[in-house]
Amino acid sequence: MKKTFLILAAAASLASACSKETEPSSGSNTDRKLNLIVDIVGSQDTKATGVQGDETDEEKVNSLQVFVFNGDVVDGYGKASAASSLKIGCTAGSREIYALVNVADDLSTVTSRAELLGKISSLSNAVNNFEMIGKVTENIQTDNQSVSVNVDRFAARIKVKKVTNALTSPALQTQTFTIKSIHITNVAGDINYGKSAEYSISKWYNKMALESQNNLGPMTNDTPNAQVAFEDSYSTAHCFYSYPNNASFSSSTTWTPRASMLVLKIQIGSTLYNYPIPLPALEHNKSYEIEEIKITRPGNLDDGKEGGTDEMTPVEGSDCQFEIKVNPWTVVTVSDNPEKPDDPIII
Repeated sequence: MKKTFLILAAAASLASACSKETEPSSGSNTDRKLNLIVDIVGSQDTKATGVQGDETDEEKVNSLQVFVFNGDVVDGYGKASAASSLKIGCTAGSREIYALVNVADDLSTVTSRAELLGKISSLSNAVNNFEMIGKVTENIQTDNQSVSVNVDRFAARIKVKKVTNALTSPALQTQTFTIKSIHITNVAGDINYGKSAEYSISKWYNKMALESQNNLGPMTNDTPNAQVAFEDSYSTAHCFYSYPNNASFSSSTTWTPRASMLVLKIQIGSTLYNYPIPLPALEHNKSYEIEEIKITRPGNLDDGKEGGTDEMTPVEGSDCQFEIKVNPWTVVTVSDNPEKPDDPIII
């Protein structure tokens, strides 16, 4: 589904028509006070994710906070809820404008750009609010000056569209084939607003295996319990989410940060098997999509334990076939064209 957002911004004088004392100074242009007027206009379409009936709002704007920086110093700040407007007082000149969407914290006490970029975003806040950030540098000089800011999500998305029963053994083709669960492991749970490559992730979910007490529900795991006949497919799309993770693969049974994996638990007859699929380095606002996973042979025998090698050892190519495609995740754009309100940015 498509969703549109339009954030309208214009620079307007703060001067009062009733009092000459409040008019902007005619001296230095950088001393001239302006308003940055921001309006949010958008529909509330949502993108269905997870298993039947479960939805996560991938594109919804629930709140907005905007900063104007003069160098490292805050020159203006404002916040608003969706479909409302705000005015930000700032001075004229070259300014960096940051837009933050769905951020859980009130950032009104932030005093510098460095402080803002050091703030931490947590994946746990994205259950109903995908946090997003974007910036633009703009030379603010004239009244009614337009500004546009593209914002994107801190999270990455892993999407599985179809699982097919393609067992090659005639003896297994007659057995029941049940997809018990689909989940991701080694899920990165936080990042700073600056998305620094050197940031050390402090929160992890589903470490080495599906953890009963350390997961984010449909954000990281689902239980379809779907029976699939031989040569048939389970075609309910599942989406899972992680924050950026560029750690390397590890087979150690002692926890250390490591690459994320997609794991399918499939019961063939009365035996449960795991199919761990290594994922590439996960980047923010990218979608890692698997059109089809074909199960051709039994995978790793499930040992019934959390943290065992059955969910850590990558599946062999002879056991299942798949291809991971990395696509841009649709971008939310903070825009501002009051002359063309019907020309929204499409996401």
